[in-house]
Amino acid sequence: MAGSRIVAWGVMAGMIAACSGAPAPAGPAPVSSRPAPSAFAAEAAAAAARAQAREAAEEAAVQAALDTKPSVRIDAAAPLARAVQAALDVGDVAGAKAALARWEEAGASPRELAQARTVLANMEAAQRPVAPLRGARWLQGTAGARHTQLYIAWELWCPHCRRHMPELQQTAETWGSRGLEVVGLTTLSRGTAEAAARKFLADDHITFANAVVPASTVAALGNAGVPHAYLVVDGQMRWHGHPAEISDALLKRWTR
Repeated sequence: MAGSRIVAWGVMAGMIAACSGAPAPAGPAPVSSRPAPSAFAAEAAAAAARAQAREAAEEAAVQAALDTKPSVRIDAAAPLARAVQAALDVGDVAGAKAALARWEEAGASPRELAQARTVLANMEAAQRPVAPLRGARWLQGTAGARHTQLYIAWELWCPHCRRHMPELQQTAETWGSRGLEVVGLTTLSRGTAEAAARKFLADDHITFANAVVPASTVAALGNAGVPHAYLVVDGQMRWHGHPAEISDALLKRWTR
């Protein structure tokens, strides 16, 4: 009924204007349910801001997890401290113990020795047998029976993980002929879709083996955050740390 009155008003106004020569009144403006273009822009900007805030929060959570993991670095600049760290960097616990003894004899401070012993203990505790992967659902490739395997715990929501994957791809290509097998492990946490993980690997040209595994599988490796790398040699953990700490010296020591 209201619509009929509006139409009638428009017709009458037009007739009056035609007779008098005056411009026709505009009449009631039509009501639109569609927001103005500026409203669309504001909504898009708000959505982008929310996405940025989520990514910043995720990155902060990842960094917090990395900050609370057991220390694997020695905070000292003495030459013998560097010798201890150099041995740990390649998974040489025996060499680290020998360097630590020399450092102690040379007069290292009690604080430095205590911190170095903690780092050494953390690395030594990690050197344990590692069970074969159980319950793995392969996104691409499979894990073989290589002498040396480099497991990479990662998650799609983790910006640090995504950043390091191309470097790990290069590691796989460079060291694959020398017996190294790189294997990515994800639990698809935080509701990550398997299709999204597959798309990321394809889009970033990541070709080394990747599997979806239960959280218990990653926990058994001793993971305290992502990304994290584990070097396993003949079923024995030899080194673990952040992917950025993987060195040519480490890989050269444990590959054939």
